[in-house]
Order: sequence, then C-alpha cells, then structure tokens
Amino acid sequence: MIDYSAVFTNTSGAFPNIVGVNASGPSATDGTEFIKAFIDDLWGARQALMDHAGLTPNAATEAAGASQALQAMQFVSGNPGEIVAWAGDVLIDPSSLGIRIFELTGQGVLRANFLDLDTYTYVGNADNPTASSFYHADDAAGTIRNTAGIYLIMPDLRGYFLRGLDLAAAVDPDGAGRDIGNVQNDAITKHYHNIFDGGTVFYPRSTADGSGTSYTGISDFASGTPAQAGKSDGSSTIVPGGVTDLSTENRPTNIAIRWCIRY
Repeated sequence: MIDYSAVFTNTSGAFPNIVGVNASGPSATDGTEFIKAFIDDLWGARQALMDHAGLTPNAATEAAGASQALQAMQFVSGNPGEIVAWAGDVLIDPSSLGIRIFELTGQGVLRANFLDLDTYTYVGNADNPTASSFYHADDAAGTIRNTAGIYLIMPDLRGYFLRGLDLAAAVDPDGAGRDIGNVQNDAITKHYHNIFDGGTVFYPRSTADGSGTSYTGISDFASGTPAQAGKSDGSSTIVPGGVTDLSTENRPTNIAIRWCIRY
C-alpha cells in the first residue's frame, strides 16, 4: 500500500492517520488531490482480492445489497459447501446474524436463494436419481427427484460424526453406498471378552474363534497362561464412562455441536 502522506502534500497527520483538506474555493488547487496513485492503489487491492476469490468484475456499481468486494471477502474467508461446526444457540438461525451458514437438518433449500452453494455441491444430473443428498427435487422433502427441480436437498447431520469419504470400494460393508451424505451404520471392532459364569469358572476367549482354556477360581484365572486380567471380584461387566446401558448407544466421548454449511 502506498504511503499517502508522501504523495498528498495537502494533508495533516502521519500515515495512515492522514486527513483530507478542503480547497479554499471553486477551482482552487490547494485541497487534497484525488490522484492516480490513490486510484491505482485502491484498484490494485481490489484486483488482488477478486483474483484470490476467483471472481471477475461484473461492471456494476458497488451497492449495499450487491457488492462484489463483499462477495470476494466472503469467498476468501470460506467457500460455499464447507462444513462448519457452530456452537450458537439452538434457537438461533446463524444466517439471521449475518453469518453465511445454516444447519444441516435434511431440509430442501431453494436453489435460487443459494446459487453458489448449488453450483459447488450439486451431485450432477447422472447421480441425481440415487444420491443421498445434494440432489435436485421438485419438493422440499426431496421425494420427487428432478434434475431441474427448484430445491437442493441437504444431508441431515444431527447426531452424527463426520467421516472421510473413501472411494476405494464400490459400497460400504453395510451397503450404505459411497457418496457424500450417506449414513454408515455403527459397528463394533472385533474384540474378545472374558466371561464369568456367576460361579467359579472363567472362560477366557483368547483366540480368534473364541475358544480357550477354562480356569477354575479367581486365582487360577488371574495366573493362567496367557495371564488374564480381570476385576478382583470376578464380575464380568466393566462399564467405562458411567454408561449403564450399552445397548442404546455405541460412542466415544463426544460433545454436541451444530453441523452447518457455508453458502
């Protein structure tokens, strides 16, 4: 950026705190000049911003409701289609605060209102009939698929972790598919348990097929070969994190957040 204190002779203060000076009268030249250096510097900054955002000037005058400079700054700070973890109040729509994001709840949004998002995330006409999300439909519920539909259908990310999409296989093991927004059912990694029958016999599952030597008594069990670690009272359930009903959820430690998308 130019040091305008060295260019504008009729100023007071030091850059960047210089101020303009009015001319003494009509046609007088003793005021601050609006010179080529200022225009070049200002336009150069805008060119760099527009180039970085991937935009070109539309030949329209900048206005409060139609500013390419503002659009460029929004694109530089985040592109349409990015997933954002937002911690705002659940009763507040972030877009009502001027934040260009909204929560992903499986809703359909009008394409005409989110042109950039539609351009960047639409799955394409070939995949429109089968895609899990980001397809076009005639209705907001996404039941009437149509490549020319007026709605873009969002995924519902409430209650889900995100995973990196892996295209190495045609489908997931549970048949969920390999496209953006598909839900993969939960699964527990293969592991082994030591089972106590409520009496004196332990059944350590020490091999892949679950077989193994039975040990009688806690002392024999603890000193078996291979050595088996268990609770001192011989009970069989060790519940981490205070969860008492493991049948309802299978989860790591987590925190609730609102998954949103930039538009």
